[in-house]
Amino acid sequence: MSASRNNRMAMALCAMFTLTALNLPSLAYPPDPENAALLYYQAFLALPKVEDPVDTQLRDYADGKTELNKAIEDYVGSCRGAIGLAVAASELRQCDWGLRYSEGFNMLLSHLGQIRGLARVLIAEARVLASKGDYEPAFERCVTVLKMSRHVGDETLISFLVAVAVESMTDNCIGDLLGQIPTDSKTLGQLKKELDALAKKPLSVAKPLETEQEVAVKQMSMARIGELMTAIDPKKSEKEAVDMATKLGGETFLKKCQDYYAKHMDSVMSILRSDSPYAKTHQQLTELAQELEKEPEKNPEAMVTAAVAPGVSKIYGNMIRGRTQRNALRSAVEVYMIKTRTKKLPDKLPAGLPKDLFSGEDFEYKKTDAGFLLRCRAKDLDKDTIQEYEFKVPK
Repeated sequence: MSASRNNRMAMALCAMFTLTALNLPSLAYPPDPENAALLYYQAFLALPKVEDPVDTQLRDYADGKTELNKAIEDYVGSCRGAIGLAVAASELRQCDWGLRYSEGFNMLLSHLGQIRGLARVLIAEARVLASKGDYEPAFERCVTVLKMSRHVGDETLISFLVAVAVESMTDNCIGDLLGQIPTDSKTLGQLKKELDALAKKPLSVAKPLETEQEVAVKQMSMARIGELMTAIDPKKSEKEAVDMATKLGGETFLKKCQDYYAKHMDSVMSILRSDSPYAKTHQQLTELAQELEKEPEKNPEAMVTAAVAPGVSKIYGNMIRGRTQRNALRSAVEVYMIKTRTKKLPDKLPAGLPKDLFSGEDFEYKKTDAGFLLRCRAKDLDKDTIQEYEFKVPK
């Protein structure tokens, strides 16, 4: 009887616990991070260390300057965990790197070097995949890097320039792969779709400039001026900078410096927002910078602005160069798609393709022995050259 009673009691307790569990909220493990930066940081940690000569070989291979070898392929294979994290991160909308903007110009940006290294590994994997005929996942890896660049490029000016460099490296890889891929309208169509989607939210220098302005203005105080001027000129001690600002009027002087800086940056932003043609915008930004160089001689309030204001004409030139390269790539994809359908290159570019932003006109198109060439119709003023982009066609 005792054993029977114990069995009945155990069954009753089991039923009670089951009913209780059914009435509780469902138990689940915590959700995955929604902040892409957390996954990128994990990817940085997951990347295996690489030493020379493999490191140099990997860089050259990612840039298309050397052939694949076993050491490169083995290293890229060992990076699968980091690559998976990067792919997952690139699909997230939010990316907060947790930067300490309160540190001003001393703020650490160590993630930027890591981003370049991670991007290089992803591009190397894209080339490895293409070497095996896996073009669709190869292009997917390239698109991952382009999405990564969007997570980096809208913070600081240095972040923006790193993002532009990463995009250029990726565009070069995509161009090389297009010169290898056999007829495949599906893969080309998917690539076109991805590039068109990214073109709707191109890298822009506007937000980084606004951030730069906020950081700089907060540095223009007696509490931070020594730190600011030392960051600009390591030969100047903090005491010298503080003494100089004190003699010129202290906080009152620095408030005038803030006002002058704000006025200068408002002029910069006004020029950028005007959407004028490249040559006119470049000229206006250059003239504004030249005027600023002369100002401190007659106006001490311009001194800090002259020291901290970024060289916007060159930064703007980087933005236009990057966007033009992307437009050339998108136009090239259209040419490859025509080649896939008709079995031959078109005699001229179809209407409605992305423009050469240096001139605002269609690219000049020319067939070559190896494939075709897209050439800009106006100079890249920073480089003093006409940019052109060569694309090969598989035989």
